[in-house]
Amino acid sequence: MARPQKVSDEEILSTARALLLENPNIATTVIAKALGVSQAALFKRFGTKQALIFQALAPDATPPFLPVLLAGPNTEEPIADQLIRLLGMLRRFFVKMFPRLIVLKACGFSPVEMMGKCDVAQPLAAIRALAGWLDKAVEQEQLGPHETTGLAFILLGSVQSQTVLTHILGDQLPPLDSDVYVTQVIQTVLHGIAPTETV
Repeated sequence: MARPQKVSDEEILSTARALLLENPNIATTVIAKALGVSQAALFKRFGTKQALIFQALAPDATPPFLPVLLAGPNTEEPIADQLIRLLGMLRRFFVKMFPRLIVLKACGFSPVEMMGKCDVAQPLAAIRALAGWLDKAVEQEQLGPHETTGLAFILLGSVQSQTVLTHILGDQLPPLDSDVYVTQVIQTVLHGIAPTETV
């Protein structure tokens, strides 16, 4: 009978992910030592260092935001509150994902390889799903008629650019509360996409 594994694959991937985000050039011997296993044990589980890096850092096949966006808006809650919550969720996803993509790039993975687990690249999935959510909001007359793909680009671009600049410039940027920022984006955009009031 095979002996039970003392360290799960998820524990290995979680530790490798944390260490790779600190140092993309970290040796597998260091990762193994942090886990209390041998380097041979890592290779037995994942084959190569590149395979371990990919499994630890690549986006999941289904992004966590997708089910929420596919469910569409509800009619019981103000549309502004729903949009603020959605954009905040997407911002948190990109804050977590962007450093992982940077490390994958530094480790030699192409953009196509980085999205290898996904049927559709996550940025594209986010644009399509958010546009679909906005289409439903327009159908419910919670938003005025607009070209929703462009609007999805505007909203996603607002949080992606903030994430990228924060990652690159760090403390050089002026302090900005992320929740306040997301609220400002939605309030500003809603002035342009609110339904036309009838007189």
